[in-house]
Amino acid sequence: MSANAALQFEYISDVTGFRAPDAFVARLGGPLRRKRDLLRALAASLKFPEYFGYNWDALEECLRDLSWLPDGETIILLHDQAPLADQRQRATYIDILRSAQQVHHGRLRIIFPSKCAHELPL
Repeated sequence: MSANAALQFEYISDVTGFRAPDAFVARLGGPLRRKRDLLRALAASLKFPEYFGYNWDALEECLRDLSWLPDGETIILLHDQAPLADQRQRATYIDILRSAQQVHHGRLRIIFPSKCAHELPL
């Protein structure tokens, strides 16, 4: 498996039935069509520190850190739907997720429903 293959997003057909008992699963439910809604959901589900600034730079910083979560445990960011209606914002979010995956070397798994694979930038 190449290094790039390890950094791919995962797509599954049944996100509601997804379970990973040996991992920290941060489930992002609902449509999350606006940036502020997505950032609030991420902050809550990943238990971001109080200093989180609710902007793209703060999101990138926190996703690259994650030191407040259990050390060594796999972290799964599980999306119920494709986030963000604005395509530019969605592309920014996807870039931040990919950057965080590179930092965590397989510790951070990003999962989306199969039905939205065509909505996400490559």
